[in-house]
Amino acid sequence: MSKTGKHTAGRPTAFSLYHTALEASEKVGRAVSGDQATPARDRRVIPPDVKMRVWRRDRGACVECSAREHIEYDHIIPISKGGADTVRNLQLLCGACNRTKAAKV
Repeated sequence: MSKTGKHTAGRPTAFSLYHTALEASEKVGRAVSGDQATPARDRRVIPPDVKMRVWRRDRGACVECSAREHIEYDHIIPISKGGADTVRNLQLLCGACNRTKAAKV
């Protein structure tokens, strides 16, 4: 029983709700854009606890322009160059800033 006297057993946590919404959003985004997940894409799953810590640290906004829409997890050092799925190597970027970065790398 919580401090308010209401039972909380079986209720989803804020993190589980966030994670479920994030997964659904990614599926909808792929369906709308026509993108198909590739085997290489499927093998790189950022752990949910790492995603949450990055989201909180960056306050759910693009670290470049502060946008809060079309947010993506970006590897500062790309996986192809030896980067890892760690809090220190991930940042939030909006789609536009992520594409700009990709063009420079």
